[in-house]
Amino acid sequence: MDVHTDVAKQIDGISKDPLASALNAAGYKYSGATPRGWTFVGDSDEPLDQSIFDFVKSKSSAKKSHSQAVPKIVTKDSHTIHG
Repeated sequence: MDVHTDVAKQIDGISKDPLASALNAAGYKYSGATPRGWTFVGDSDEPLDQSIFDFVKSKSSAKKSHSQAVPKIVTKDSHTIHG
């Protein structure tokens, strides 16, 4: 199983592909090279205290309210999500 699937299973209401798209929208880039993981490459401040659902693109016009924050898999010192 890959890191996207593992992380998506920990967040109620999101699956693998929307999670990857949301992380990209939040300014993260995934690298399969060693060390594998998501690295923040955005131009603004890293969104450590925002919900991942702030970055999910809705497929419908009805917006769902999600208050669940991103699990603390982002380390503030390394700016990388490891999987």
